[in-house]
Amino acid sequence: MYIQMRRHARSLGDPLALTIPVWSLGCSGSTFGPSATVPRIVSISPTAGTSSGGTVVTITGANFSSDVTVLIGDVAATQVLMVDPAMLKATTGPHDSAGVVDVVVIVKSTRAVLPGGYRYVAPEVVNQPPVITPLTVKGIKPREPEEFADLDETVRVLASISDAETPV
Repeated sequence: MYIQMRRHARSLGDPLALTIPVWSLGCSGSTFGPSATVPRIVSISPTAGTSSGGTVVTITGANFSSDVTVLIGDVAATQVLMVDPAMLKATTGPHDSAGVVDVVVIVKSTRAVLPGGYRYVAPEVVNQPPVITPLTVKGIKPREPEEFADLDETVRVLASISDAETPV
């Protein structure tokens, strides 16, 4: 494909035709346009996930290959799968803290960066209710059976309580 431009020459009325091949205007690695081999990131979905990792993300763009590395906030993603040259799926790794991070795709030592493309959020803390064992009542007299006591006798009441937040 060619672009053709016409303009008048210096002599009176002589048109000058200039024909330029399109490939010289920016394809094939030129600095005037995108390269056919450099990876590009257009978007990531979802754009946020827990800092404990494990969120499956979809990265769309261009020029991906099966020999790809994905970094989300300088942490390598796992289970990276190239769906096609324009789509990757990956699982986020654990990150030290919550915050906005860059998404990086590396194909054959060439990097594409989506600045601030992903946000790690603090994991939700779920407080489990405590576990309480049934109460045990016992009188203090020798050989007295459990759950038995004389009127006005002092008794021992035992219970065990545990929860996920209290170390044993």
